[in-house]
Amino acid sequence: SDDQRARSDSSMGSLSELADSLTPNVPARMTNLGANSDNLLVNRRLRLSRSLSRNVEIDHAVSRARCLRGLPLFCQLFNSHTVMTMDLDKIDARILDLVQRNNRLTSDELGEKVGLSATGVQRRLKRLRSEGVIEADISIVSPKAIGRNVTMLVLVTLERERADIVDRFKQAICNTTEVMSGFYVTGDADFVLLVTANNMEDYEQFTRRFFYENTDIKSFKTMVVMDRVKAGFTLPMPLGASI
Repeated sequence: SDDQRARSDSSMGSLSELADSLTPNVPARMTNLGANSDNLLVNRRLRLSRSLSRNVEIDHAVSRARCLRGLPLFCQLFNSHTVMTMDLDKIDARILDLVQRNNRLTSDELGEKVGLSATGVQRRLKRLRSEGVIEADISIVSPKAIGRNVTMLVLVTLERERADIVDRFKQAICNTTEVMSGFYVTGDADFVLLVTANNMEDYEQFTRRFFYENTDIKSFKTMVVMDRVKAGFTLPMPLGASI
């Protein structure tokens, strides 16, 4: 109907404005993902800098029901499916491999390992951060050192896998400090959460507040971690001529 087309045009307009705010001054191509879909695909290619020959291609699956404004950066990235492709040379890859294992290495120490001056290392690190290759410089805190003695993996199934319900739960994950990581997955469950608690009584209170009081959740299954064998953010880094 005319009313439906008007609402669709309005949604397209607001999403176009959102896309422009994510990567301003770059023309975008929007493709509707289906008559019943709440998502649009925003595909754009942009040049990062006149002085660099690197291109980044970004695909944003932006939901009409989603509002990115006001959410932390991590949650913006969580809610915006971004695919980045860029050329990194062997030295870039070596620097990334070193700093993701120990970001307290000085520029002089990094330079000795990769064959650059300290100034050269600093320039590359600045570029890698500005291009979003290095997302954050953080300290990893031991959960047990601050009393978070219990860790759980929780499989969550929603009542209905509808866009507004999924987006609402994603926002709840981002706003909840007990949830360390959250993943929207395929398979029997809709989400997998990594949750910490002081003890099982503390976790029970969390489940009442976060799961049982949420009418969008159909069921959840808790797996208690007996031993954290490996945990971290280190990625396997190809050390060839380019990535």
